[in-house]
Amino acid sequence: MKLFNLYNVTFLFYVQIDSQDRKDNLKLVLNHLTRYFETNIIIIEASSNRYLSDEFVMSYEVDYQFIKDVGEVFHTTKYRNLLLKQCKSPYFFICDADILVNPMGIIDCLQHMSQSKNPILVYPYNGHFFDVPLEFRKKYETKENFTDLENSESSFKLWFKYSLGGIFGGRIVDFPDKSLENENIYGWGPDDKERYYRLRNAGFDVYRANYPLYHLFHSRNANSKPPNFGLPILDWT
Repeated sequence: MKLFNLYNVTFLFYVQIDSQDRKDNLKLVLNHLTRYFETNIIIIEASSNRYLSDEFVMSYEVDYQFIKDVGEVFHTTKYRNLLLKQCKSPYFFICDADILVNPMGIIDCLQHMSQSKNPILVYPYNGHFFDVPLEFRKKYETKENFTDLENSESSFKLWFKYSLGGIFGGRIVDFPDKSLENENIYGWGPDDKERYYRLRNAGFDVYRANYPLYHLFHSRNANSKPPNFGLPILDWT
């Protein structure tokens, strides 16, 4: 028996499996979600080759789509918009495939979205973005006990105090054209801050649940770093 019935919510994932770490992390994140929620999950895998097997996909009963993408930079904003167009539930969370949050942060955000009279952008964490190093990720894999992970927080490096990435949510009704992201931004860069300020300036309320976020270790490559086009990364303050 799952703790919460969240069939009015869809969790949207965009992935590019460029290492075993990425696949392992996705499995841990999906296990975490399905341990607490009966819900909907959509995954778009965009890569030069498919790495998520039918067996893997069927084990989580997710809606899955593979898109062949040979680009050097992962166009994340495009795939987030595509995921939103496929969402059929009134509420959604767009998720990176390597982050864990307290499930009560999700519930807290849903309560605020259901009551808000204004357009709303929600984050199921308070901005604190902790990095879970490899040795702790391996330890977590043995039991997948989220409470143990929380209790180890003092051993993790706080990467950001006011992060705007990793996971965020909203209501489909607030995006009538089912378009959320600025596709002129691609790769890892200023997209999270641009989204926050654009929506806030458009009159959206912003709500944050008072829980931290945990980022699971993975090896680094081009799609884990800002693309270098000879242009400065904007500092949205």
